[in-house]
Amino acid sequence: NPDWNAFDVKVALSNTAKILDTNKYDVFAQGAGRVNAYAAAHPEILAYALDTAVLDSNGAIVDNVKGTVTFGPQSLKDGNISVTKEILVKDIAGKGGNYNVSVDVTKSFGDAKVTIDKPTFNLAGEQVLKVTLTASKATAPNGSEILGYIHINGGNSEVSLPFAADFGGAEATQLKDYKIST
Repeated sequence: NPDWNAFDVKVALSNTAKILDTNKYDVFAQGAGRVNAYAAAHPEILAYALDTAVLDSNGAIVDNVKGTVTFGPQSLKDGNISVTKEILVKDIAGKGGNYNVSVDVTKSFGDAKVTIDKPTFNLAGEQVLKVTLTASKATAPNGSEILGYIHINGGNSEVSLPFAADFGGAEATQLKDYKIST
């Protein structure tokens, strides 16, 4: 796939990885799973989690396309939350067809849930899915999180994206004024 960029390669590796035993290995331990190099090089579809990231100390925001849906740290102490992310599904093989989307929660906290706006869709080129995390106000000790996988299946294709949200950890601190030297 010489026309792919680095994001395409990363997403293909992540989407087509084999998910290992989730009773032994959670999302943080295995990520997307064990790489299946052949499947990554020959996908029918790719599913890109659309996100943004801070580029520099001036706060410049850039697109951050990846194969994981990251909700990040979420505080429940002040009230209910609802966070929506998008997944762009692309028809790589040009076959189109009907697809099913399911959410497999492997670890949850309280009433937290992850839902998809389109559990079924017909793919003709590209399709955007909205993934929403909701949870009610609660006291969340360290280790309170929701983890799992979003599965997109249809035709001869099965891709997955891991997802995670942490409700109980300390908020991430921003690194400032650091340098890397060789």
